[in-house]
Amino acid sequence: MAGLAELKRSHAHHLGLVTKELPLLSNLSAWQNIALINQYHENLGIKKSYETALDLLTRLGIESVAHKRNPQLSEEEIFFVKLIRAVMFLDAKIAIDRPFRQVGESLHPELLHQHLQTLSRYYLRCFIFDYQSNQERYTSFNL
Repeated sequence: MAGLAELKRSHAHHLGLVTKELPLLSNLSAWQNIALINQYHENLGIKKSYETALDLLTRLGIESVAHKRNPQLSEEEIFFVKLIRAVMFLDAKIAIDRPFRQVGESLHPELLHQHLQTLSRYYLRCFIFDYQSNQERYTSFNL
């Protein structure tokens, strides 16, 4: 994936990756995995970073996962927690690497599109890297 490698090089400080190779930290809850980005990059306190993470989880309708850890989450919940974590970077550009490889066929493109629209004010640009055979799944996306 030459495009993804180039994106990593050119936008390293603002790039939020959603990839199977970058897992959630298993000793942290979902909200803590999300909040970690703001706590590290913006020195945001625990209370404010918790509120931000919970707000974004709520916007996607998955606030019930906030206190769950990786083993307690479904593949889809893990994917969307990673997506929220990715938008936490300042001036975020997000790169989603083969979403159907991460979640399987249970991921509905419409739901992915809806969640990207919901989070759109938190990122500048979204790149989806996938197999050519999956291209038709993204025809309605305007990223």
